[in-house]
Amino acid sequence: MTVREYGLLLIFLCAAALSPGCRCTDRLHPVPKNPISDPKLLLDALVRPPSVRNLTAFPRVEYYSKRDVRKGTVAMVLEPPDRLRFEALSPSGNMLALLTSDGARITLYQRGAKRCYRGPACARNIARLLPIAIEPRQLVRLLMGRAPVIRHTDRRMRFDRRAGWYQLTLIDTAAGRHQEIWLAPGTLRPMRSKLYEGKTLRLQLDWRSYRNLAGHPFPHRIDAKMPRGKVDLSIKFRELTPNRSLKMRFFRFDCPAGVTETPMTCGAQ
Repeated sequence: MTVREYGLLLIFLCAAALSPGCRCTDRLHPVPKNPISDPKLLLDALVRPPSVRNLTAFPRVEYYSKRDVRKGTVAMVLEPPDRLRFEALSPSGNMLALLTSDGARITLYQRGAKRCYRGPACARNIARLLPIAIEPRQLVRLLMGRAPVIRHTDRRMRFDRRAGWYQLTLIDTAAGRHQEIWLAPGTLRPMRSKLYEGKTLRLQLDWRSYRNLAGHPFPHRIDAKMPRGKVDLSIKFRELTPNRSLKMRFFRFDCPAGVTETPMTCGAQ
């Protein structure tokens, strides 16, 4: 089984979408009283740390592409800035596949397989599993209700009256890409993000169903849409437990005896 095929078992990593859920209507929302005019204030809200130290959850995940459909439950543990553990579970609750990262190394294993994959925790190795390259720390932030933010050389903002949200645009001129992020007025929660390469939409994310978690609002559903490959995913959080006492070994995994360890590198795929 290839790394990409393993990735299909763990495609839940990135976040999900069955539809973009646009709030856009013909009605224009009023501009907030005392509106924000400095894009730095929006950026500061985006880069603040997650509201909990770590998170354990058993989300329901649905994955659709032009070639595949998968649905199931995942055991997920996230700890900022860049530690994660995912287990794809069978209907009976048994582990089918596992991915761990301690922030330095990624390990990927499928129960019963003859190979176990291990390599540096970099965007290139995430891209071997998912349709887009994203650093582990950005992935953790995304799943904990914080929008990933691209490197940028310019930024601008406006109030999108059709959506009723602030819109922050980050521009990376050298890479020929830009990111549009929408934030709710008042709370400045991230609501939607779109990443473009040139004029091509590569990834859309939507954070939905904000409810209280440990005294802070947390999105209980995250949607994503990746037009290349016609990939739609949906992750619906349930059984959320914040702020557990976790050891570093929980985010590490030794390949089982008798299984061939296959290295992954951060070079070209």
